[in-house]
Order: sequence, then structure tokens, then C-alpha cells
Amino acid sequence: MKNVFIIRYGDVTLKGKNKKSFIDRLVEHIKKRLHSYPITYHHAHNRLYLTIQPGDYTAIKKDLQTVPGIHSFSLAQQTTLEENAILAAANDEIASYPKPLSFKVKTKRADKNFPIPSMVFSRKIAGHLLINHPDLTVDVHHPDCLLEIEIRPDKALIFSRKIAALGGFPSGTLGRGYLLLSGGIDSPVAGFLAMKQGIEIEAYHFHSTPLTSIESVQKVIDISKQLARFSPKHQLTLHLISFTEMHQAILNTVPEPYHITIMRRMMLRFLETAAERNHVPGIITGESVGQVASQTLESMKVINAVTNRPILRPLTTYDKQQIIELARTIDTYSIAIRPFEDCCSIYVPKHPTTDPRVFYALRYERLFDYQSLLKTMTQSMHTLIIKPESQLDLPRLGFTVEEALKGGNHDYQRGQ
Repeated sequence: MKNVFIIRYGDVTLKGKNKKSFIDRLVEHIKKRLHSYPITYHHAHNRLYLTIQPGDYTAIKKDLQTVPGIHSFSLAQQTTLEENAILAAANDEIASYPKPLSFKVKTKRADKNFPIPSMVFSRKIAGHLLINHPDLTVDVHHPDCLLEIEIRPDKALIFSRKIAALGGFPSGTLGRGYLLLSGGIDSPVAGFLAMKQGIEIEAYHFHSTPLTSIESVQKVIDISKQLARFSPKHQLTLHLISFTEMHQAILNTVPEPYHITIMRRMMLRFLETAAERNHVPGIITGESVGQVASQTLESMKVINAVTNRPILRPLTTYDKQQIIELARTIDTYSIAIRPFEDCCSIYVPKHPTTDPRVFYALRYERLFDYQSLLKTMTQSMHTLIIKPESQLDLPRLGFTVEEALKGGNHDYQRGQ
């Protein structure tokens, strides 16, 4: 008897003529993620079958749940086509459930040469199980346990549990995007949802150290470590951009109600230039309609005006509790609520405009030389390669990002 994971693809199978390329990419990502395990792979009938070693189940299950494109998976027992072998596996599966238990047996014959019809075989196995387990009852409509038997030409697969995975599409199959990443709750969730839908992301964080604490940047690094788990390379590129001078210029010259509007327009201008230079088609943000005063449709319209790229806002229709639940699922919530705030949080105006106008924004932007400041931001950018196991600790290295990263750190920094 062997242990086999059955991997189901979900939306990937709906891609028509492109289906094979999507499946090939997903299989490649699965193999990269599981490269350290002794696994035999077999693909058939829009499914991937992984024959594993008995002791690897828990670790492989955890890894499979971080691969975008997998809809669900099951751990099955693989047996010969002998009835006694199938019954023994079915007994083991039923024995793993607490009793009393309602159940149903469902047989699917991929091999029609198997001599017993599916419904007849299901009833036969169910009859044996009822004899062996007195606390069982049959419920064909809403069973506690649906025991499935797949009959293949040379083997049978027996399983009863379907484990939900991320769904979506394999990373990178639907393009690239730059994520505007803060240390808050929302933007990491937006990045995760974009990754889940097949977008390969790079993260950009605008910091204002020493106006804000270095710990606020550490939050972003620790959040990036969590997001890196969902990348096929198990790493995330994080760009740290000094926003301090731009921030001070906005605070000193722009009327307070427009502070956040102008800040976000400057951030998008920076991302627009970077995206144009690197041929990246999209920008991703964590905005949600109505979450805060500045996240109105009118505000988004004025902020969008500085870029020609699509702004993806995966959280647009989510309420805060839904976002928090997702943040807990991807293990970023406990990091995001640490009491260290970034520039967009700590300098929020008392009365931000909810109905900005482009002509006012342009008028206020003419009050300072933002073009020179954008060039300075580009020159001061640090690029880090963050992995789940990264140990980078900025507060231990300095009070500002520049101080913490001066001289380079070859374990994390990538040259520009």
C-alpha cells in the first residue's frame, strides 16, 4: 500500500487552448516547492499524483497549501485492484474518524474493464464496512464521510478528505505587478490575493525614517517573509525607498486636507516610472472603498490620474473584518498590529479631503520641486531579497534604513 497525494487544478482547467501551459507551470512550481522530498510524479486526467513517503505527509500538506493554482488535494491510499486490498484501505480510512459516523461510498471507474459496476461495488464495500464498524450509518445525501474509490487500470485509490488549497492561477502566468506595501493590515492581503491570481509581484515600501521609526520598516520586512511563502521561488523582492524629504516637502507646503492625496500621487508617480522602465503592466494597492476618509471613489480617481497603468485593488469590496480574517490566514495580522506606524498612518490629517479635485492637486504640487525629489528617491532605493527564513533585523543595525544598510549586506541586498 502506498500514500498518494491527488492534486486538483480548479480554474486552471478552464483556460482552453492555453490550459497545458498553465498546468505545466503549476507542476513546475509544485516540484520546486517539494524538491527536498523523495516524490514520484504522475499526471493524468487533469490531475497530478504524488507518491510520497509515509512520514512526509504533514510537511508536504503545509507546502501544498501555499502554491497558487491548486484547488484542492487529498491523501489517498493506493492499493492493487483486489477487493480485499481495497476493503482494507477503506477500513483504515473509516477507522480514522470519531464514531458514531454517517458515511457514503462512491466508486468511480476510470477503467471500465473493472468487472464490477460502480454502484454495485460501492454497495459491496459499504456492506463490509457496516459489519466491521457497528457505529456506522448510511446517509447518501449528507454523509459525515464521503469515502471515494477511484479504479485505475493498474491500481485503486481510496480517500475521504478533500483539503482546500489557494485556488487561482500559477504565479506569473497572468503577468507582473508592483505592490505598494505598507506595514498595515490591508496591503499584504492585497498582495497575497494578487499572487493567488497568478500575478508575480515585487513590493515597494516608502519609509520616512527617522521621522518614523525603523521598527515600522522591520514590520514590512517581516510581512514580506510571510508573503514570500506563496512565491514559487520562496522569495520576494522588496524595494525600500526613502520618502523622508518628499514627506517633509508635502507637510511644509501642501494644505493639510490634501496631504494623503498628494503623498499617494507621488508614490504612484514613482511606481509608474519604475514600471515603465521594467515593462511591468500593473500596480497593486491595498485600498478598499470607504475604509478611511481618503479612500473614496473621487480620491481614487484623483490618485489614479498620475499613471496610465491599471491600478489593481483586490480589496475594493471587502469589509475590514473580512480583510482581518485573510490577514490572520496568511500570518500577517500579528505583524501588522505592532505599534509602529509608517508615514501614511502617523501623519494623517485631522480632516482629509474626501472629494479632492485634480486641478487642486496639480496646483499644490507646483508649490515644490517634486521632480527632483523623485530622482533623489530613485538614487536612494535599497532592494532586498526576502525569504521566509531571512534574519535581517534593521533596528539592531541602525536608526534609519540608510544607516542600517550602509556598506551593503550581501545576504539580502541586490545591486541596482
